[in-house]
Amino acid sequence: MAGYADAQMGLGFMFATGIGKNSSQAKALVHYTFGALGGSQLAQMALAYRYWSGISVASNCETALTYYRKVSHTVASYPDSCPTQYMAKHRK
Repeated sequence: MAGYADAQMGLGFMFATGIGKNSSQAKALVHYTFGALGGSQLAQMALAYRYWSGISVASNCETALTYYRKVSHTVASYPDSCPTQYMAKHRK
C-alpha cells in the first residue's frame, strides 16, 4: 500500500489547482485528508495550511498545529536527513 497516500496528495493537488480536471476545493480536501491519514507529509502540510488559512474549511489554528506537529515529529525522527550543524544549532 506504500505510495497510495502520496497518490491521494497528488489528486488533491490536481483538484485544488484544476490541472487536468475542473477545480474543486471540496474534492481536493477529501484527497488531502486521505493522503494525510495515510502518512503523506505533503498532504499533512497542505491540510495544515488549509486549516490555518481557512481554505474550504473553517479556519482552525489548533487543527493546523496538529498537522504541522505530525510533520515536524516525522522530520525530527530522521536527524541524518539534516546537516549536523543545523540540527545542533536549532536544538539548543
